[in-house]
Amino acid sequence: MIKASPRTRIALAAGAALAALVASSAAWPQAALPPGVQDLGRLENLAERSPEAAAFITGETSDCPGCDLQRANLARRDLTGANLAGADLTGSSFFRTILVGADLSGAILTGVTFSRAEMRGANFSGAKIDGANLFDARAAQANFTDADLFGSNLRGGNFMAAIFDGAALTLADIRDANLAGASFVGADLRGVNGQLSTYTRINLEGVNLTRADFSLGALRGANFRNAILTGAIMVGTDLSGADFTDAVMISVNLRTAITTNAIFTGADLSGAIMPGGQRNPIAEEEPTLEGEEAEPSP
Repeated sequence: MIKASPRTRIALAAGAALAALVASSAAWPQAALPPGVQDLGRLENLAERSPEAAAFITGETSDCPGCDLQRANLARRDLTGANLAGADLTGSSFFRTILVGADLSGAILTGVTFSRAEMRGANFSGAKIDGANLFDARAAQANFTDADLFGSNLRGGNFMAAIFDGAALTLADIRDANLAGASFVGADLRGVNGQLSTYTRINLEGVNLTRADFSLGALRGANFRNAILTGAIMVGTDLSGADFTDAVMISVNLRTAITTNAIFTGADLSGAIMPGGQRNPIAEEEPTLEGEEAEPSP
């Protein structure tokens, strides 16, 4: 007698379970649908999934690394510690889902809904999360290293002590988000909207913050050393104790900002609007004689 491998047995069991689900779907009330199935009409669509993906969507397993799970409804599931590394979850929903400690590293999460999900300590390193909705998500200590969050909505979320090193957050909405203690070393935050947000002790060293808007936010003790803040808006922002050493702050708007004990050593504030409303002059290069090259900066 030929024995089936464990993988084959899982696939056969999932297929049998799926067939039973489809056969009995007409008799099911809406509330009795299995996890991941939005309506009876979509139950048959599970047949188009791989056995592993179907087993994951119906709740038989919480792991599906590398699976094609596009447009899956995973709302309100408990996926604590789940392994979804490298999975394609484009357009899926994790609304109010528990993803504590889950592994979504390298996953494709374009347009995914994580609204009000619990994602404490989850791993999103290297994931593609562009255009995603993380509104009011709870992602303290989550790892977003090198993730692509272009244009994503992080508004109102809790990202305390999260790691965004090397991440791309261009044009992301981080208004009213709690990013206290988060790290953004080498990240790209050009054009982000961070109004009314809490950034106490945030590490933004060397970050590109060109035209970012942090109006009325709290960035007490933040590290902006060597950051690029050209054209950034910090109107009414609390910058007490922040460190702007050697930062590029050309044309930055600091009107009514609180700069008590802030450090601006070596910062370029050319054309900047200072807290009192006065504008600094634009720095001009020293003229050189015709045919004479300017001396290189030391």
